[in-house]
Amino acid sequence: MSLKVQELEADVNDISNIPHGANIIVSPSKVSEFKHKNVRQRPRNKAKDDEIIQSMKKDGIRDQLKVWIEDGTDYLQLLGGYGRLEKAILLNIDVPCKVYRISEADAMRIHLQDNTQREDLSFIEEVNAAKTIYTLHNCDFETTRVELGWSKTKLRERLEIAKCCSKVKALVDQGKLELGHAIVLAPYSVEVQEEKAKQIIDNNISVKALREIIGKVQLKLSDAKFDKTECAGCEFNTKDQLNLFGSIGDEERCRKSSCYKEKTTQWLQGIKDVAEEKYGKVIYLSQTDTKQVNMVSEKIMGSEQFRDGCSNCESKVAVMSDVPGREGLISENQCVDPICYKELTSPAKAATKQTKSTDEAEVTTAPSKVGEAKKTVFKPTAKLTQKNREQIRSAGGELFKQDGRTFAVMQTAALIQSSGYKPSEIKGYSFRDIVKHCITADKETLQRLGTEAFHHLISKTDTVAHANMIDVMIDLLKNAGQAGEDAVRMKWKMDKETLSMYTTQALLMICAQSGIEKKLEEKGTWKKVCKLKQADLIKVMVDTQPTSPLFAPNEYLMNIK
Repeated sequence: MSLKVQELEADVNDISNIPHGANIIVSPSKVSEFKHKNVRQRPRNKAKDDEIIQSMKKDGIRDQLKVWIEDGTDYLQLLGGYGRLEKAILLNIDVPCKVYRISEADAMRIHLQDNTQREDLSFIEEVNAAKTIYTLHNCDFETTRVELGWSKTKLRERLEIAKCCSKVKALVDQGKLELGHAIVLAPYSVEVQEEKAKQIIDNNISVKALREIIGKVQLKLSDAKFDKTECAGCEFNTKDQLNLFGSIGDEERCRKSSCYKEKTTQWLQGIKDVAEEKYGKVIYLSQTDTKQVNMVSEKIMGSEQFRDGCSNCESKVAVMSDVPGREGLISENQCVDPICYKELTSPAKAATKQTKSTDEAEVTTAPSKVGEAKKTVFKPTAKLTQKNREQIRSAGGELFKQDGRTFAVMQTAALIQSSGYKPSEIKGYSFRDIVKHCITADKETLQRLGTEAFHHLISKTDTVAHANMIDVMIDLLKNAGQAGEDAVRMKWKMDKETLSMYTTQALLMICAQSGIEKKLEEKGTWKKVCKLKQADLIKVMVDTQPTSPLFAPNEYLMNIK
């Protein structure tokens, strides 16, 4: 079966009126590519695609596309479902879509989630996804892991393998090297990685054997960044073997690469700790998606914006190289929030174009042109932000806990939300949207909305908090005593539609319970009626009707007993 979605009553040609969360069906021609391009670039599996196309011809599209309507625009941008859209265009069939009206940053997150939690991701795509999301989350490991839906081990491995050269990553992607090979090779220089990768393939070297081989790799001590004092008298230093065999050369090397690697890691961590005291957050180059990183400065951002906003922003970091031979080199003032950067620099660039004659020194030291369009201030860490928000929420709880007006607003909003009632005057269907509308409503409007939502709840709502409203209403009727039973009895009708659901035998029992049998016996026709077919028996019963207007069959009344 193809996916069933509820098509909007609103004209989908008028994109501006489609609300957040709506399910729509549109022509694929109405869906544009996401402004930040598709994160996945690898060619798709043709055989698998052909199989999917045949399935789509038969059953249609099973899964909705995710589309974004950016504020101020009137077109759909594709967040997730590129493969499905391509096939829909090929087959010329409409596509079901889920609409998102969210911020650009949230749209980017959904796009990344949709394209990085798929089973058919290549190895390189997984590594790139790890770097991208890790960067956008300011190198927060746990947040990245949760968003990707990966285990801690998988994320650590992908971030470690990000250090590998492109050739090694490509060989893993092609199945010529194992993941274990790449993890072992990751800390070494490009030359070592490429040389050992060739040896692995040519000689079918296992991961275990590679560890033994790589442990014997001789590394130049002149390239070492750590303190080499202890190396002078170390048994693994080739100093005493120089020129003995005419092949080692005249340069000191370390024959214990595991020690060299450990000392380098410790030195690098020490440099990072010192750098973080000076620059704040410091992230490693190998684990950074450089496409998401931009430099900020007074010249680029304007002095006011850079001083009051960017300088203390959580997204301003320093990037430190951990590439062999270039360890410890730091690039400061790097922004890892590409969307904020774009929003701030776009109006600044436009302003610069309009003032070409202005002296450059005046442009860079004058109040920021950015501030006229949008200005950011200090952006606290996620933990501090959450703490601040919790304290503000607590302040609201104290202020409004005895406020009758707020109680009425929340009560009405909760009733509207839980009932699923959607009055046209409220723009948006989230609880927050409803509360914001109710806050501004007068007393009479609030009462009207509450009454309408209540009527909708008891007559049309299917479920509330996983509870079936039929069961809820039955409980209310049971509690109403005789009045509840009388209301239930009045609702049962002896008509064709109702009686058609009973067997002939059950219909005869209803005749006995309702007094119809007695009426027909008095007429002398009961024995003849007993032999009628179901359709004819129903006609007689509808024409005769029960003795009491409050009659209802026992099986019906059992529901409220």
